[in-house]
Amino acid sequence: MGEPSEFAQQSPLALEQPRSVILEPPVLVHDEYTLRCHVTHVFPVGFLVVTLRRGGQVIYSESLERYTSVDLANVTMTHTLHARPSDFGQPVTCHAHLNLDGLVVLSSSAPMMLTAFAWSPASKALASTSIAVFVVIHLVVGALYLRKCLLMQSRA
Repeated sequence: MGEPSEFAQQSPLALEQPRSVILEPPVLVHDEYTLRCHVTHVFPVGFLVVTLRRGGQVIYSESLERYTSVDLANVTMTHTLHARPSDFGQPVTCHAHLNLDGLVVLSSSAPMMLTAFAWSPASKALASTSIAVFVVIHLVVGALYLRKCLLMQSRA
C-alpha cells in the first residue's frame, strides 16, 4: 500500500462509523419509487460512497469525493427508481462505505421492501375518496331496492 494521504497525515480525528444509515420507506408515485437515504455523523464526507441495492444488485452509487470540508456532516441521498413488476417484494438497502487509505468502515440500513402499496399522500386521498363514493352509491341503491321491496309487499 502507498503512503498515507496528506489528509490522513494532517487529520487528528479518526475515521469513524457513521452514527446511522437510514433508508426511508420507498414512496411510489405513478411508476417511480423515490428512495431517500440518510447517513448521519459522517467524517470525512469526501471519502464516503453511498450505494443503494435492490436485492443484491447495485442500483445506484454516488461518491462524495467532491466534498472537501473536514467537518462532521449529515448526508442525504435521493434517487428515483423506475418501478417494474418484478420489484414487488424486493428488499432495498442503503450502504455507506468510508475508505481512508485502506481503513474501511461499512454501515448499512435496515432493508425496506418495495411494494405496490407505497402510495403517496395524494394517491391515498384519491383512493379513500373513491371508496367513500363507492360505498355511498351502494347504500343509496340498497335503500332504493329495499324501499321498492317494502312497497311491493304492502300492496300484496
